Amino acid sequence: MMCPFCRLLMDDQDTSLIVRMKHGRLFLNRNQCFKGRVIYVYHKHIDDISQIDVNHYFEADKEIIVIAKAIKRIFNADLINAASLGNHVQHLHWHIIPRYKNDPNWGNPPWPHGVEELTEAEQKERCLFIRNELVTDKEFKALDAAMEYGKVG
Repeated sequence: MMCPFCRLLMDDQDTSLIVRMKHGRLFLNRNQCFKGRVIYVYHKHIDDISQIDVNHYFEADKEIIVIAKAIKRIFNADLINAASLGNHVQHLHWHIIPRYKNDPNWGNPPWPHGVEELTEAEQKERCLFIRNELVTDKEFKALDAAMEYGKVG
């Protein structure tokens, strides 16, 4: 049985795809209980951080940091949480979670959390909004000239 994130990486039509990057793909988390919540999925299947080449880790981490800065700015978040756990899906990935002082778990981990599912139209709109903000971000544009942008419109 194929890993759900490997399937996701191969599906160019998935409406949650925001952008393809050199070392990972950025997806909108379908649960937007924290507005702007995204998932960065490493582009190759490895179970966890112990299996990644250290140089690839530093490159992926650079992408994650730039995304985190942009998400914080785009959604005017008070704080960004970034977590790579892999307990549910064992494929290296990071949750990038904007936090707001008025969220119900402020001052604590984001789990457990509520559920706020977007409609397909809302999801497409939010993906497009994030993508358009990212592609104009100076640090994002400087990551890699060979970067491909995801199709979301």
